[in-house]
Parts: sequence; structure tokens; C-alpha cells
Amino acid sequence: MFQSPGWCVLCKKDIKSLNHLFLHCEFSLSLWCKILKEFGRSWAVPKACQDLLRIGQGLHLNRRGRTLWKVAALAGLWGLWLERNRRIFEGVVDCLEALWDKVRFWVATWLYNVKDFSSFSFSVMVME
Repeated sequence: MFQSPGWCVLCKKDIKSLNHLFLHCEFSLSLWCKILKEFGRSWAVPKACQDLLRIGQGLHLNRRGRTLWKVAALAGLWGLWLERNRRIFEGVVDCLEALWDKVRFWVATWLYNVKDFSSFSFSVMVME
């Protein structure tokens, strides 16, 4: 049976927890800052993962922007989880820029057939 390390494989500093892995780790924080920069925003890091999707409500986004936030947040979480697993199980470490490229690709792919996003660009203005 595999047992993951008792420290964060992304920053190698703190004791592992879901909130640390997805929100408070330096590597994770850097990814969220890149995502928020696309929305023209900065943020106060939420305490818990369940608060992450609700952040979109406080960003004063239009309907399209709120949808984009939810998809971007899910892509960020998915990317962090895959990066964690690659480091643990495959010994492969990607840099933040490689993960950022994957997140942008997933967001564009996941929104490809959504009507409001037919000419989607991550850098599109999403504010009301």
C-alpha cells in the first residue's frame, strides 16, 4: 500500500492537508494569482477549499464571468491534484508555467461548446 509523504509535495514545507495543497501552498498560491490576474483581481486566500467557488460571487463578474470563474477554479483544482499525483507516483515535476498552460487549455476546451464562449479568450473582460 502506498503512503504519501507527510509534507506537501508541491512546496516541500508544510504538513499536508487539502486546504494547504489546494490553497495555501506557495506553488498553489502562485497558480491562483495567475488565474485571478486574468480576471483583473487580487484576493484574500480563503480558509477552506469549499469557499473557493464562492469567490466568484465577490468578484463582481457578469454571468459569463461567473461561469468562467467556476470553470477556471475547477481547472486549477484539477491541475494541482494531477501535479501532486505526478510528483508522488511518477517522480515528475512540472514548473508553474507548464501547469498554467494546462489550466488555460482545459478552460478553453471545457468551454468550447458553450454558447456564450464561442470566441473565448482567457484574457477577455468579464466584469460587469
